[in-house]
Amino acid sequence: MVSILPSQINFSKLEINVTIDFAMKKKFLITGFIFIVFILTVAIGFYFFRIQKNLPKATAPESQAKVFKIGSRWLYQTRDATVSVEVTSLKKIGKNKVFVYEYRLVNRKSKPQGAYYIQNNKGLWLAGVYANTTSVTYNPPVVIFKNPLKIGGHWQTTYERSDLPGVKFVYKSKITRFFKGKTPAGNFDCYLIEQSTYPQSQPDRVFRKNDWYSPEVGLVYHASQGEMSSTQSSLLKYQLKTE
Repeated sequence: MVSILPSQINFSKLEINVTIDFAMKKKFLITGFIFIVFILTVAIGFYFFRIQKNLPKATAPESQAKVFKIGSRWLYQTRDATVSVEVTSLKKIGKNKVFVYEYRLVNRKSKPQGAYYIQNNKGLWLAGVYANTTSVTYNPPVVIFKNPLKIGGHWQTTYERSDLPGVKFVYKSKITRFFKGKTPAGNFDCYLIEQSTYPQSQPDRVFRKNDWYSPEVGLVYHASQGEMSSTQSSLLKYQLKTE
């Protein structure tokens, strides 16, 4: 969830004025930026292909994802850091009771940041993100998946962010594959959940993320690609409390 992360998910970095700001730069900077993004995209695409090619196929069942309670903890390795993700508390956002997922860099000083998730036997929803004392909530919460997990499952949410009132966003999520994935934490049956979000009025400004999600363990591998950055993270170890 992690969209590890969520992820991190970094939806709070998707600002409407990014395109406008870049349009103000000099042409050679734009060209350089496009070239860098192209190289990153090719490299990440090759990496995805290598992972998917090496993962053995598994029979694709329908699965019920577990609900992770307060005290559950995951440790992930990114390109240059180790990240701890922990379910720390419950919080009320509007009419929804959400689980607070806190992300911290291991052995480094870092401000608290994380995400708000609604999770129950029906599925998983992202209700917002936070950094330090600033929160951004999503109305309505976006669907990550609904149980049972199965190939072909797909969902779309049109939502607004509390920091950009009146601006509508689209969030799409679909389950495309089922793999036996290998990570430093072990081997897991996992579903590939492909996700994307963009401003409704600017569908070309897409933030994409792929999550390899285990019904038993949660997020085991994450990769994302935005306008200015890309992230990858792999599960190192975990300690879970489930219903």
